[in-house]
Amino acid sequence: MPIPQDEESWIQPRNMPERFLTTAAANKLHNDIRAMQKVEYEYWQSRVTLGLSVIALVVAVLAYFKK
Repeated sequence: MPIPQDEESWIQPRNMPERFLTTAAANKLHNDIRAMQKVEYEYWQSRVTLGLSVIALVVAVLAYFKK
């Protein structure tokens, strides 16, 4: 996730060597990270659901033909 590099996204308090993200920039970065995490979670959730469905189908077919 790229960190904002523009000057409007940063503040530097007096007598401090570090710069800090502004509240708006930090919130935007947080929301971008959460959106990316949600996309990754939904991707893996769909893959796991598909895998479990295939396993259930195989078990059901085996049970049907075992009769």
